[in-house]
Amino acid sequence: MSATALLALPYIAANQNQKHVTHNEALRMLDALVQLSVLDRDLTAPPDTPSDGARYIVADGATDAWAGWDGSVAAYQDGAWVEFVPLPGWLAWVSDESKLLCYDGADWVDFLSAGLGTALGNGSFDKIGVNASADATNRLALSSAASLFNHAGNGHQIKVNKAAGADTNSLLFQTNWSGRAEMGCAGNDDWSIKVSADGTSWLTALSIDSATGLLKGLNWVGDVVDGGLGAVIESGSNANGTYVRFADGLQICTSLVTSSDSTYVIWTYPAEFYGAAENVMMTARGLTPYHAQPNGSGSTATIAVNCWDLSGTRVETDITVFAIGRWK
Repeated sequence: MSATALLALPYIAANQNQKHVTHNEALRMLDALVQLSVLDRDLTAPPDTPSDGARYIVADGATDAWAGWDGSVAAYQDGAWVEFVPLPGWLAWVSDESKLLCYDGADWVDFLSAGLGTALGNGSFDKIGVNASADATNRLALSSAASLFNHAGNGHQIKVNKAAGADTNSLLFQTNWSGRAEMGCAGNDDWSIKVSADGTSWLTALSIDSATGLLKGLNWVGDVVDGGLGAVIESGSNANGTYVRFADGLQICTSLVTSSDSTYVIWTYPAEFYGAAENVMMTARGLTPYHAQPNGSGSTATIAVNCWDLSGTRVETDITVFAIGRWK
């Protein structure tokens, strides 16, 4: 065997004359390849006035003295170009790009690309994967049982910025890569919490107005539901009056009723109660001292209304009526 297996450095043969020639040739090769740093990797032809010791990675389509040397390292030594064919794992620093390359057996590739993405300079990379594969969308990818963001001095902030109000900056919680909950500013600057059962249809559970700071969740005011997911407060009105209904079962009804000077009148509640109203209050309107009171406890839907003057005579007048009870 006349040369080393990897760099093909020549051996000095036994009883060889002029041993210094072989030795110097090996030193020349080591000088070219050890701590390999090339000036450029984009040239297809040798520069006109190369400096002694200049090295290049030859670009594809090489010509002139570099013809057929595509991908090889060309070194200018003692007035001539020498080709060095790279082996997998060789590292080379490209001076004009400030980038470290690695030969993978077919091409020179960015040394850090596999795990940290393309080096962009100033300590930044186009993507980073930590035990995960980053891509053009998920430029920072982490696969871990937990992650820690610790303070450096006092507090710590996590900042999620978006370009415009109509864009989204949020935290998305997924099950098997399908969205189930999201919180943040999605499509506007109001902070909201949304949930989904299938990753396609979303319900807003809570929203805070960015201009007022007030809650405006869809389930605060609306229809309350017995035994289901509904609003917290429901209100309404009809020909019988107005009502407010709460999710815990409380209901308040009010109206203006005109009494009769001959008999009681029936007030039909604007919303039915679960049972007879627990408290019914009546007040005659105006300055004349009248006495108004219900006639009995009433039903779930109605109650009788009476009104007398101080002598006990029925009178016709406007009466404000309130009924408080439970709707469930």
